[in-house]
Amino acid sequence: MNHLLYSFILVALASQALAQTNDPNAELKNDTQPSHPYLGIQPGSRDVAPGKEQVSRNGNFAYITWIGFQASHPGGRVFIQGNEPLTYHVISGNSDTVIIEVEDAKLQYRNDGRAIDTRAFETAVNFIETTVKRRNTVQIAIKMRQATPYQLHQEGNYIFVDFAPIQSPAQ
Repeated sequence: MNHLLYSFILVALASQALAQTNDPNAELKNDTQPSHPYLGIQPGSRDVAPGKEQVSRNGNFAYITWIGFQASHPGGRVFIQGNEPLTYHVISGNSDTVIIEVEDAKLQYRNDGRAIDTRAFETAVNFIETTVKRRNTVQIAIKMRQATPYQLHQEGNYIFVDFAPIQSPAQ
């Protein structure tokens, strides 16, 4: 009887061991790998998101069609896509915040103005918040981890804000 019980326990443990993977990081990989591909805007490779149609000027204003973040740049990149080149200026604010005001523009969809929390990425950018001001003015506030140099430039229908890498306290 004891021999049968030990055999049963041994088979149960062996089957459980075989079910586990040999990769010690498999559980971590499953938690960090996206379950589906990113379908949003990727400047230069995907300029129209699925389910969004191309729009043209509507009277006196342009449309902001996407506000995005890319961690692939050393300090991070924020981009603003319009249906045409956008008119903008930078408003002075705190040293750790860049505020871009886009004039004569509206958000294509209300969802295009959702906040973007980027704290999980090792970049200078912490948070992006969009506010509709006045009638045809949109403000995009980019909150940084610390005051960081950045370059702002426009290419076609995109406004890009490229940040320098963050400096660690020891540097």
